[in-house]
Amino acid sequence: MCFSIFPEDGVGVTGFIVGDRVISRAFSTHPDWSAGFGKHNGFSFVGASAIGQLHLREGRKREDCFLVRSKGEWLLSLVADGVGSARLGGFGASLAVNFFAEEILRDLVVTKGHIGDSLKGRGQKRWKGYGAKLVPALAHEGVGTLSWYREMHLQEEENPWSENECLEQITQGLRKTHDFLLATAQRENEEAGALATTLLGVLFNTFSRQGVAFQIGDGLILAVSENESWPLVEVVEFEVSETAVLTQQNWEEWLRWQFFLWEDSLEAVFLMTDGVADDCLYTPPEDVLNRFGQDLVRELTRVLDEETAARRLLHWLSEYKAPSSFDDRTLVALYR
Repeated sequence: MCFSIFPEDGVGVTGFIVGDRVISRAFSTHPDWSAGFGKHNGFSFVGASAIGQLHLREGRKREDCFLVRSKGEWLLSLVADGVGSARLGGFGASLAVNFFAEEILRDLVVTKGHIGDSLKGRGQKRWKGYGAKLVPALAHEGVGTLSWYREMHLQEEENPWSENECLEQITQGLRKTHDFLLATAQRENEEAGALATTLLGVLFNTFSRQGVAFQIGDGLILAVSENESWPLVEVVEFEVSETAVLTQQNWEEWLRWQFFLWEDSLEAVFLMTDGVADDCLYTPPEDVLNRFGQDLVRELTRVLDEETAARRLLHWLSEYKAPSSFDDRTLVALYR
């Protein structure tokens, strides 16, 4: 889906929406398996979310969500995990990522520029996928959308980047999302905890290459360079079956964040829910986190196009086996 804003000077600001949209209690459009992909101002992204084996066995829906949205040169990636013990956790996760994204992107200032030539008439390569799996083995029906945009040429001057203002904007967006979830629960005659969800995100400026990662609850935001992989945001070790959620009153005490600059040595940033993160944080060998990050980068970059990478990522999340790993698995990758 595309949205456009045309200011008084006639410059169009275009953005896209990829991932899980809002669901309702009465009619769910939340698929069991979901994937998305794209490229924006030289940066590639893929995202995939697969229903966990336990949810399949119990006849439950996928409760993880992911969303990637853009506005001008800005790219926002989000993942959320609706708490399994919460009656409407998946609903809360979908509401959280969509409401928060709208709040943050609405007031972001974008760099002025102009739209390039149309795709029509220009020579394009026909990509051949490498080992792509079209659908997970258990899926029998599917829908999809492919979108293309003309290139946006940005002016040389950069928007000033203020870390304090950026952090305040994110905190304010989270605060409004918290209030929105509580109001929704009240309207649905539910306790706030019924919509309990974690939220992890990366807001990144593809022009200045500056970004901020932020996190409430478990999961992992992983940075990967050529020889090293490390948590971009401080990892909080929760007890088994416990986490911090956006709907709790003291959610701000659990907010963790980290500003970063995309140096030439940085290869990728990954956001993942605990269904994936727990398999690379707390299992042997000692260097499992670095191996995990390096393997992901290698698998993403061995194919020529983002669509094939997204399909392969979804298939891997759906099929890989790990001891005691039965939860939904969601991963979003931003890479060059």
